[in-house]
Amino acid sequence: MKKQQQAFILQFIQGLIDEAALRHALKQHQ
Repeated sequence: MKKQQQAFILQFIQGLIDEAALRHALKQHQ
């Protein structure tokens, strides 16, 4: 249970980082 929770949190953080990187890339292109 704890490992699943940890994996979920890491996945959530990775998603936030990906979104931030994507927004940054889009800003640079404009």
